[in-house]
Amino acid sequence: MDNANRLVGMETKITNIMLVEAIRQLKENENPDTTNAVIDEVVMRAKFLMPVTVKEGKMEFNMVTNASKQNYFVAFTDWEEMRSCISGPEQKAMVMTFDDYAMIMKNNNQTEGFVINPFSSNLIFKRDYVKQLFDKKVEILTKE
Repeated sequence: MDNANRLVGMETKITNIMLVEAIRQLKENENPDTTNAVIDEVVMRAKFLMPVTVKEGKMEFNMVTNASKQNYFVAFTDWEEMRSCISGPEQKAMVMTFDDYAMIMKNNNQTEGFVINPFSSNLIFKRDYVKQLFDKKVEILTKE
């Protein structure tokens, strides 16, 4: 993954209309259908904004920490969600997919997973579940 080429500013349009709607429906009525709709969007189609800080040419991934001191990578569905908690005109982000999160978690044992829109939807994908979903995706795609 070439991080430098994936660094974007607020001028880059990122929206996940189908995912946002699927999350809304899940929160209103959690059932197997609404759960699967969210998982399908997250795993197969969504592009997320992951906030990063660039210092002295080095990129640091911004994370959130829960009350139990567990770290999670952050995945925002759009700039509006990201701006609601992270400000500054110099804020940058990387465009990430589910596969990208799965790969960086594989190489980073200090995180418990990733969280989508942590200050609104707060949809958590734990490390083990991400691995399960990624393995299942690879299995399905290699059969095609």
